[in-house]
Amino acid sequence: MSGINDKIKQLISDRLDHGQKTYGQDLPMDDNRDLIEESLEEILDGMVYIAGQIIRLKESTNAN
Repeated sequence: MSGINDKIKQLISDRLDHGQKTYGQDLPMDDNRDLIEESLEEILDGMVYIAGQIIRLKESTNAN
């Protein structure tokens, strides 16, 4: 039986595969993107999505 760490590793692997298929390459390390800034933007987006889902769950629990 897979533990949570195996599931997390699979999710990361799936994202890397998705990027490879979408962009046809690994993460380029020789371009001028600010990977810290891009990471921050992605993390903030994720926080918005999680907050929205938490609100949905709370509202559906309170409605019952």
